[in-house]
Amino acid sequence: MTKTADPIAARLSLEDWAESSPNAVAIIDGADRITWSDWNRRADALADALGTRGVKPGDVIALRTTTRWEWLVAYYASAKLGARVLGINWRLGPSEIEFILSDSSAKALIFDDEQADLLVASARASGVAVLVSVGANCPGAEPFAALTAASAPAHRRAPKAAPLLLYTSGTTGRPKGVQTMTPASEDAARRLPAYQQSIESAVPRSRDDVLLLTMPVHHAAGPSLVRSCVGLGNTIIIMRRFDAAGAVELIERHRVSYWSCVPTMVRRISALDPALLAKERFASLRAMMIGGSPVPAALKTWIVEHIGDGILHESYGSTETSLLTHLHPDFVLTKLGSSGRPYDNADLSIRLPDGLPAPTGVSGEIWGRTPVTIGSYINEPQLGPETLDSAGFFRTGDIGHLDEDGFLFITGRAKDMIISGGVNLYPAEIEAAILRHPAVHDAAVIGIPDEEFGESVLAICELEDGASATAEDILRCARTSIASYKMPRVVRIVEELPRNTMGKILKAQLRAPYWEGRSTNIV
Repeated sequence: MTKTADPIAARLSLEDWAESSPNAVAIIDGADRITWSDWNRRADALADALGTRGVKPGDVIALRTTTRWEWLVAYYASAKLGARVLGINWRLGPSEIEFILSDSSAKALIFDDEQADLLVASARASGVAVLVSVGANCPGAEPFAALTAASAPAHRRAPKAAPLLLYTSGTTGRPKGVQTMTPASEDAARRLPAYQQSIESAVPRSRDDVLLLTMPVHHAAGPSLVRSCVGLGNTIIIMRRFDAAGAVELIERHRVSYWSCVPTMVRRISALDPALLAKERFASLRAMMIGGSPVPAALKTWIVEHIGDGILHESYGSTETSLLTHLHPDFVLTKLGSSGRPYDNADLSIRLPDGLPAPTGVSGEIWGRTPVTIGSYINEPQLGPETLDSAGFFRTGDIGHLDEDGFLFITGRAKDMIISGGVNLYPAEIEAAILRHPAVHDAAVIGIPDEEFGESVLAICELEDGASATAEDILRCARTSIASYKMPRVVRIVEELPRNTMGKILKAQLRAPYWEGRSTNIV
């Protein structure tokens, strides 16, 4: 990988704010108020503690916590050490975590599980040397509070933002790691600053902004928001677990001016008692960024009518490419259904099944390219031409078209993937968990419409001849190997799954009845 100057470094750093505004509140997390000097001191102390325990520049520090102020301290301690950060979904089970820790060669793990015996065992089996527990006393792990308690630690300055590693389940069901925001060539490194600037300038921000952080920190969005807030000196309001009424209350109480969210969050707010949704409660919001999954036109219209006009921005991208497009508030209603136009130094290619470019207005598979498009997954061979072409375009797996003005409209998905509540779910992984049950001969997992989450997971199972099992039996078995959020909402047991002449399950045929009558196969 080619190194380049960190574009974020041009903005002010945590160390700068700790010096210039030491007593200003930087983070509000429930009853906790963390000033810039508190944040920096704790990060210095944690960096010292981890360093004395053998964590070196380039090592991987895994952070598996809910969204909380301690994550922010740990992230910047990692940056001060020159380490890389691995964001782990706190809902993953021990076997999933064990693979990720082992594959990434994580040196340290910081977690906030209250019952962590299985997690600690998985971490030790993966070769993790340093274990740190946030909150609960955990045998085998050191307390976070003790490692950040030093009143006068050595002052450190982070050389750059800590590189972020994320794992996403692949089509084979095996998690695949990505080191985000890393240019793969000299040319990509030259184009990266302009790309970063295009993203940052798309939503005007100022020193006085207040962010409501509801996006998870184990995805790219959460850490990116934190870094941008540090660069500008913005106050961050943390909401550990999203609650619709609570979010509205926080926006009003703290005069939140910027909120980044996924469609499911807004759907939950729209379902509140209208008495809780007086427009003046949202009066402080200057900008609202929505993404993570396709945003229905009806939801965009509701936001404009009930929260505010001229504030809604939308983004589209993937873990493998980072952000590709942005929809400005001026076009939310005039280009209803669009996900916007490409950022500077981001390119789209819409391709027909034969690989040729699709004409304007004609749908095809969406291929995208940015300066940080990956060339391979961690510990995996280079991506082949069916996923990454010679010009650097990545196959996103989405279906869509460009209109005459260059706006992207997403209409469906080509890859066998489900997006539920803004989270990517891969049927192969869920099917593998279901097939662990000895009575299941074969299984097909599909996404079906869900008004709250966009899609929910349906599993259709064919049993072995003469075998018997209930839906609950199958779910109970699957729970032992996959996280709860990946579990099917419904299990159907059928006599025989539809297959083609080669024996492949016809998932399109299974999906069709559920999506009939809809203009697109997304909600």
